[in-house]
Amino acid sequence: MDGIIPPDESQKKLEKTKLDLLILEGTVDELILPEGVQWYNFSITEAVAFWNTLHIPKCILTHASFHSWNINKLIAGITHQERRSLEKKNPGLLFAYDGLKMEV
Repeated sequence: MDGIIPPDESQKKLEKTKLDLLILEGTVDELILPEGVQWYNFSITEAVAFWNTLHIPKCILTHASFHSWNINKLIAGITHQERRSLEKKNPGLLFAYDGLKMEV
């Protein structure tokens, strides 16, 4: 799923479907926007929180830039060790990487 949290109708369909894996994008680590500005991608925190609401066993996060967006400034984001720590805190979470192979 690419983008922001989907409409309620789509979210309910996801909850009713027995999925083993959800693939989400987590474009930025943290997102701080000026008032009135809208963003159309998940932050990593939002993506993980959304995945947790669906109770799907596994999630792969793609499109991670590992930067934060803080009121019109791009700031270096989380490190490799911090990503691994997030994976450990959230069993079933995996950050996508070049060369990742999956069996379907």
